[in-house]
Amino acid sequence: MEAPQGNSENTFIKHLPCEKCGSKDNNALYSDGSTYCFGCEEYASAEGTVGHKATKVNAGLLPGTYAALPARGLTEETCRKFDYQIGFDGTRPVQIANYRNDSGQVSAQKIRDADKNFKILGDGKDMQLFGQHLWTGGRKIVICEGEVDTCTVSQVQGNKWPTVGLPLGAQSGKKALLKAWDYLLEFDEIVLMFDQDDAGQKAALDCAEALPVGRVKIATLPEKDANECLKKGLEKEIINAIWRAKEWKPEGIVSASSLLDIVGDLDELSTVAYPFQKLNEITKGIRPATLVTICAGSGVGKSTFVTEIAYALQQSGQKVGMLMLEETNKRTVQGLVAVHMNTNFVQEGDLATKKEIQAAHGDLLKDTDIELWDHFGSSSLDVV
Repeated sequence: MEAPQGNSENTFIKHLPCEKCGSKDNNALYSDGSTYCFGCEEYASAEGTVGHKATKVNAGLLPGTYAALPARGLTEETCRKFDYQIGFDGTRPVQIANYRNDSGQVSAQKIRDADKNFKILGDGKDMQLFGQHLWTGGRKIVICEGEVDTCTVSQVQGNKWPTVGLPLGAQSGKKALLKAWDYLLEFDEIVLMFDQDDAGQKAALDCAEALPVGRVKIATLPEKDANECLKKGLEKEIINAIWRAKEWKPEGIVSASSLLDIVGDLDELSTVAYPFQKLNEITKGIRPATLVTICAGSGVGKSTFVTEIAYALQQSGQKVGMLMLEETNKRTVQGLVAVHMNTNFVQEGDLATKKEIQAAHGDLLKDTDIELWDHFGSSSLDVV
């Protein structure tokens, strides 16, 4: 079991009497020589240094005391600032992360034992970001996955700059950040410093989507997480990761400044023309990969105008498809043949015989066909 000082090799030895409170067996002795009395809540190191008395924060929550965590590289000052304590869950030594609600009161605790088992005591639904109560708005805030990493990043910055942690880990991070939306809006820049494994980086991207666009950056570390960097003496790398964090942008968003290499590559002029001279002078022809919207009142002639364009494209050898949703395929083909014959037999039936119309149809489509869509009945937008 992990002892109060955070040494994973330190184990419980036996119960002892406590000289301070007179208890016969509430005092616990550990293999490093430290003791902790569950009765009067006093901790003493092997050298005889007495720790601060533990305090009960709320009914149902565990008492704890402040001490350095050498195995994690965390000082007592840092643990005290973030209200990160050591204590006992029954006879089992644990680390205690105290969480506050919106009123600033300790309402929940996240308990961690030496085997990295976690549980929540108190009102888990009311938990703020870990350390949120310590900071108000400013230029930059760093968000970490867990409590130890949060304490780490704060400590390497002298415990002076806003640093918070996700209350329930990366998987529920997005929900936690949405809950803290108004609070995070108080900061100009939000740096996500999550674990460097695949799960952590995926969580960082998911969380970035929940935050204000233009304010989010994602930090990259040389080790698995911030605390690993601290334990290996890489404090400067943590600081550099904060300042070198890359701006996150939603998928498909690019900066105009990144287009320097292609800004001088002009598009070729269109080789496809409208069947109207003045329109070609204005538009410079039909440009590829361009959507053209034609607007006019009812009955003005939008369908006729589109039919003229489709006919001109087909006659110039272009492949044409027509989805004419407000008329039948029969009416569409009749319109095309009428343009080909330069005769409005659709409105005036005596201008052409059936054989003449069929002959014109054959001549129209002898070289290049036109594809139509059979939309008989209603069709959903997804099908279109």
